[in-house]
Amino acid sequence: MDCLASTGSELEWVVPVVIAFALIVTGVVLLRVRAWRSRRAAAGGMMVLALVVGLGLTIQAPESSYAAGSSCSADPGGPAQDPGAPASGTTSTAAPTATPTTTPTPVPTPTEPPAAAFSIASADWSQATIPAQDACTSRFAPGSGRSPAVSWSDPPAGTVGYAVKIFDTDANFLHWEVLNLPAGTTSLAAGASGSITAPASELTNDFGRSGYGGPCPPPGSTHHYTLTVFALSRTVTGDADIAATTLGQAQLTSTYRQ
Repeated sequence: MDCLASTGSELEWVVPVVIAFALIVTGVVLLRVRAWRSRRAAAGGMMVLALVVGLGLTIQAPESSYAAGSSCSADPGGPAQDPGAPASGTTSTAAPTATPTTTPTPVPTPTEPPAAAFSIASADWSQATIPAQDACTSRFAPGSGRSPAVSWSDPPAGTVGYAVKIFDTDANFLHWEVLNLPAGTTSLAAGASGSITAPASELTNDFGRSGYGGPCPPPGSTHHYTLTVFALSRTVTGDADIAATTLGQAQLTSTYRQ
């Protein structure tokens, strides 16, 4: 509490006491007037009342002057104090500004391109009809019985060897089968049959001889022939092992008619 409020609170009881005293005196005077019935006494009572009231006002005036001129009042020449400003000697700390958060853009996960498919190529067997030099030699076919050139690429992972097979799907007839070509082999040249070396080997065909036997359908009949390369997971001992060890296969189909 400041000094102005303190001073006012200490003196504010004086006026009510003075007024009460004046009322008591006035009552006494009136009683005297009634008893004495004297105008002089009434006049004297009024003078006493005026004196008491004047005394009360005189006491109140210094109180107001003291409140107005007190040395602890605010300096009129000083700057006005902002009620919202922090008290002198204190440090005002501004509230930190929130930093906006940004959602990071997800980095796309690189995807590996799909592995190339195991594929086969043969200039002769890519034609609609198998060339005559790859067919059998007979009085109905002027073929030379030469095994076709064939190549392959992009084998499956884990391939340890290959098998090559030519088969007549119309007559269910085996014309050529080579097993256990090394994993580094990627082709067979034209006419390679008869010169295959270990660890690879040629099986007996359905003509009853080892190696290649060219297409030889009955006269006037068109047969379909498949040329297939099998990627193997292990070494095989015969045709029956191929199905269980095949990792992938690539195939061409062509026809022949004599």
